[in-house]
Amino acid sequence: MERNQPLSPLSIENPRPKDRQVEIAQCLRELHSRNPHVRRQAVKRLGELRAEPGALIAMLDDNNSYVRSTAAEALGNAAGSRREDVIERLMAAIDDPNDYVCTAAISSLGVLRAEAAREQILDCLSDDNPYVVQAAIIALARIGPPSLAERLADFLESDNYLVRLAAARAVGLLEYKPAGLKVLENLRENIVQHNERDIKLPKNYIQTLAKLKVVEAIPILMEVAQNIVGLRSVAVEALIDLKADAAAPVLAPLLSDPSNNLRRSLIEMMINADYRASLPLIRTLLKDPAVTIREEALAAVNHWHDQASVEQVRWMAYHDPNPFVRPQAVTALVDLIGRDALPDLIALASDHNPHVREAVANNLGKLGRLPEEGLAALQELVRDEHAADAARNALIAHGLAIEQMPVPIKPPPPAEALVPTDPEEVRTLLEGLERWQSSLGERLDPRTAEDRVILDQALTTLIAALRKYLRQTS
Repeated sequence: MERNQPLSPLSIENPRPKDRQVEIAQCLRELHSRNPHVRRQAVKRLGELRAEPGALIAMLDDNNSYVRSTAAEALGNAAGSRREDVIERLMAAIDDPNDYVCTAAISSLGVLRAEAAREQILDCLSDDNPYVVQAAIIALARIGPPSLAERLADFLESDNYLVRLAAARAVGLLEYKPAGLKVLENLRENIVQHNERDIKLPKNYIQTLAKLKVVEAIPILMEVAQNIVGLRSVAVEALIDLKADAAAPVLAPLLSDPSNNLRRSLIEMMINADYRASLPLIRTLLKDPAVTIREEALAAVNHWHDQASVEQVRWMAYHDPNPFVRPQAVTALVDLIGRDALPDLIALASDHNPHVREAVANNLGKLGRLPEEGLAALQELVRDEHAADAARNALIAHGLAIEQMPVPIKPPPPAEALVPTDPEEVRTLLEGLERWQSSLGERLDPRTAEDRVILDQALTTLIAALRKYLRQTS
């Protein structure tokens, strides 16, 4: 019998044919299978492939309720040129004796923004099944009009979890600001009764509060960001949306938290709030194992033109393990020190990483008059298939035709040197100052943040001067 036969490739790990039409044809054949599981998987895949909806419409009459509900769901993505026919059949499917079919039909009508179904879906708000009510609330929020928001907001008072969840999403979708304080009240109650396994509902509340610009939520969002694992990142993102700059000093210590999502959001918050006191902590993230964190930290130190980060940024340009971070570091280095990065650009012009070579060409075009070595590097990069376009644009920016040979240009005079000191003594002093500055990022107390900023800036100036002296005397 068929139930003892192997399952279709549609329902196991076998790869599907790459050609879309071949795959659609295969699915259409499997709609005739006696196995409802095979039919259901075929229906689902036809929706994903956005196939013509005729076969899916027919499957709304299948004798298996799971197949019918999957067909109703798939039609939300595959209405195609028969939109009106699809809407009509989905409206009829609302009356299906199976609640799963009804729920799927309502959801798809919402996805299709089917205004013709509005009144019928409104009647579903009084249904006994919370899944049906949930689907109706979201569908009506999508269909509109905005005047429905007040009625949908009443469901924030519901005793049912799914209905409250849908209501919170709905008032957010409709941007119904009068519901903001009720959403905030619900979040407070949820936090008091916090269930670590349930983050979906409070996450939804937080996102809705951000959409509705409920500034009264800032204190509780700060509390969530500090204390509730699983919700901290979304709370920080909401605080960013609410422009809660005052939260930056309080949350800056969380930059040392192991959560990548949290730290990434916090770096964005620090930049938006222009909270420079977080620089010692962010600077340490340039060495973080996570590539996304290094990228965010690199953007931050570049944004603030942080001279204390120059040596680490230079190291990243040469040695960062991620091939896509290195060209970002090349650009950041030029942004930080300008023409002083010219020796690095020339050295990296022959790097094995094509993205680095392209970044070198782009940045050579940004600098002022180039010495002979810089122009020669551009001439070589014109012959590089990966960097050729950037090199040509750079030569044009310098007013040179591609075939022109570099013209010797007298390099700019060196900056004023420091008072001569024994290089070994300078190195010893420099190492001590660098350790001191690095230790600033180990702990950041908001009460002394301003003092730390002043100290950090002073150390940055002194360290840069000592490094320059050693380069000149080496």
